[in-house]
Order: sequence, then C-alpha cells, then structure tokens
Amino acid sequence: MHTREREFYASCSRLKTERTKKRLQKKDLEKKLIYVYKELKRIRREHNNLGYADLVPPIQKGWKRFFVLREDVARTSDAIIFQQIIDKINVPAYSHRKDFKKRKKQKGKKVYVDCVQQLPVIELYQLRTLKLTEKERTYFNLERRYDPKHWHLFRQVLVFKEPWRFVLKVIPNMITHVKIIDPALMKAEQEYENYLIKNNLRNKMYKILDGYAKYNSNWKKQDKMKYKSLFKTESVSKIEMEIKNY
Repeated sequence: MHTREREFYASCSRLKTERTKKRLQKKDLEKKLIYVYKELKRIRREHNNLGYADLVPPIQKGWKRFFVLREDVARTSDAIIFQQIIDKINVPAYSHRKDFKKRKKQKGKKVYVDCVQQLPVIELYQLRTLKLTEKERTYFNLERRYDPKHWHLFRQVLVFKEPWRFVLKVIPNMITHVKIIDPALMKAEQEYENYLIKNNLRNKMYKILDGYAKYNSNWKKQDKMKYKSLFKTESVSKIEMEIKNY
C-alpha cells in the first residue's frame, strides 16, 4: 500500500500515526513529570508541618557563643536600649570545642588559632526585618566596605559604634527538640527521587515547569572522549598517515 494511501486509511479508520504516537508519549511523560513535581512538593510540605517533639532528656552538641551586655553596662540607665539592640543583631556561633579554636596550617605545622567573632554588621535591606527604632539607629555608623565576594564592589552597611559594651559568652549547645519524621512520607519521597535520578529526568522536569534546566554552576563543557584518548580510539599508523597528509 502506498504511503499516502496508508495515511488516508489511518485517518479514516481513526488509527494513530507514528507521529501522533510519539507526540502522545511525550505529552504523557510531561504530565507525569508535573504530577511527580506536585507530589514531591506536597510530601515535603506535609513533612515540614509535622513540627518538633520534645527530646527527653536533652543532649549537648558542642558549644554556643554569643554576645551579651557587660556587667557594668547592664547597670546603667541605657541598658534596656543596648539589650534590645543585641537581641536584634546577635548571631551565635557554634563549635565542638569550648575554647572555640580551629586548626590552621602555619609554616608547615598545624596549630590551633582562635576563631574571631565580631558584632555582625547590618545590611540596608535588613532594616525592614530588624525594625530598629530612631534612637537605636543613632548608635550605628553608615560605612562603605569592600565586598570580597564581588570584584571591585563596595557595599553600604551599618556598624555599631561602641562594640566594647558587649562581651562574648560561651554556654553548652543543648538540643531540646527533635524533628518528627514520618517513614511513609520519606519512603514516598525517595521513590519519586529514585525515578527522576535513574531516568535522568530532573532537568527535563525543571525545563517543563520553569522553561529552563537548572544545570550545576560548576559544570564545564568538556572535550569528547575520542579527543581525550586519541591513541585508544585510533591506531598509531592512521594518525601518522594523517600527519603526513597534512
């Protein structure tokens, strides 16, 4: 039967052509990936909403260091203002050592040095969330500082004028709550993740949903294997002949 006659017969008899079958298979795969994405989102949302449970007895995991008011400053009339400031900008640091030292290589030897912890600076976009009052802002200076993460870029930050009013305090880092885990939700999430990984469909799923694939930023285009291992794919005599002809 001629090709045109076969296509005409297929259209009249409601049979699916090869092109229609491929298009339907592609559409089914896209629908399935959208369903997988929604299910993963639902499972993770339910898992996050399970909350935390009390850990009895609490356990210690390392040490915690943060800034507190000095004793003499705490007895002044402005102690309430400084306490409100440190409550808003304080960022604790954690370490497995009580002395907060880390290993560093100096002159071929590994020595322990102190971990420097300073009062954090305030970015301008953080003012809305910190909600500093007008009186609290008077204790900060606006400075321009070099940003080492971006080349030739200076950023404006707020720096506390009198850091001597605070001292560091070290306490045990106690874990009193633990996240509730549902084995059924974890199993369902792992099944969907295995489906995406084994079939290499994660980038395709992101491309369907967002319009582009989220490739790894560290990925670099590499040469083909036949150019990497030239002597494994081509014989030495053939390479010599190509060089002579060139």
